[in-house]
Amino acid sequence: WRKSCSCIFVPRCSTTVYRRKGGIDMDLGFDIAQSLSGNLIQSANGDLSTFEKNNAIMQDIKNEAITYPGDLFYNEEYGWGLYDFMHREIDLTDDLLKTEIKHRISTNLAKRDYLDMSSLDIEIIFNEFGTFEIQISFRFEDEDEARQMKVNLDRVGIEVVLV
Repeated sequence: WRKSCSCIFVPRCSTTVYRRKGGIDMDLGFDIAQSLSGNLIQSANGDLSTFEKNNAIMQDIKNEAITYPGDLFYNEEYGWGLYDFMHREIDLTDDLLKTEIKHRISTNLAKRDYLDMSSLDIEIIFNEFGTFEIQISFRFEDEDEARQMKVNLDRVGIEVVLV
């Protein structure tokens, strides 16, 4: 199916577009926007809505945050595996748990050499209901302003919000 394919599906929010050139797939640098149900999103001019460059990368980071390692058949290492923390008893003073979560996130983000890892800031806020919020801030090496995202974990799911 890859001989004449122009797309690879990335679960939930976007599709990375490739062009085949000389037997090699070339990333065209944008993603086609999709709704959570998988439908393509139409822009105001009637064309397909896309994410470009760093916004496409942010979509990919969002997808990776909600993916469990091994779920993506063509990249076994893709995913943060935050589902491991969903049904765990949360102790509001558990620094070891916070360290484990921060390590998992920073290790996965460090694989992206275009991020300025010295700007990475991860704050974890536990609440008394057994849920927690992870606030993540980092910069792209080609940008001056930090990007932010929030990851909310509760007993039934994970929500990632790009701020």
